[in-house]
Amino acid sequence: MPVTNEELMEKLDRIESMLSTITKEEEKELNELDESGINLEFSDPEEWRKYIWESCPFKKERSGGEEIDFFCKKQDKPCRFEGCPLNKKLEQ
Repeated sequence: MPVTNEELMEKLDRIESMLSTITKEEEKELNELDESGINLEFSDPEEWRKYIWESCPFKKERSGGEEIDFFCKKQDKPCRFEGCPLNKKLEQ
């Protein structure tokens, strides 16, 4: 079934809106982390993903239907950038 240019533009607008919302939420969460005084190893979620999350031994995949989520076995809760126990600088 062919898709019209208008339908494509509507979908692109929705995607851009979702990305904007996600970006704003990430910025807000990063500001909250900075204000909390927690000493993070990686303050950029992409760096955290690359250096910690991708090889984390505590990460367990959980899938439910069409949705896939990751669970932290160490904390017994969903795996997230915020609150990751492996993303804290060791005090020297």
